[in-house]
Amino acid sequence: MPLIILGLLALAAREVWHLRLGFASLHWMHTTGTLQHIWQESDIGPADSDGRHSVYAHYTYSVDGRAYEGRRLSYRPMALVPFAEAMDLLYGLRKGSEIDVYYDPARPERAVMIPGTGTGNIVGLATLLVLAVLCAWAWVARF
Repeated sequence: MPLIILGLLALAAREVWHLRLGFASLHWMHTTGTLQHIWQESDIGPADSDGRHSVYAHYTYSVDGRAYEGRRLSYRPMALVPFAEAMDLLYGLRKGSEIDVYYDPARPERAVMIPGTGTGNIVGLATLLVLAVLCAWAWVARF
């Protein structure tokens, strides 16, 4: 049981890190990049209907003459989104199109196409913490 609790706390720490970077990305520098590939995958249900989908991207950008590749769309959850939201994220984006890229000036290799966080980050963090507390309570209660 302690390993489960530690695992839940590690996942919660990771979510805190994503929240921190998501909020920081709202103030990052901005540049123009080129979209190399963007796609959605069906996680639950058919690929072209309601259900849950994940959206992925691959893009390139340069900062101070140095080229970088990015694969992070955002720090908000991009997995298990409704079909309509997945399609909204893909709308108007094609291979080779210019895109906005927001990068960390201290670490330009860290970048996103969509700055900020989402409620999914907070819900995920709260869920992990509640589960960790419940597991800890159950573990302590057995003694």
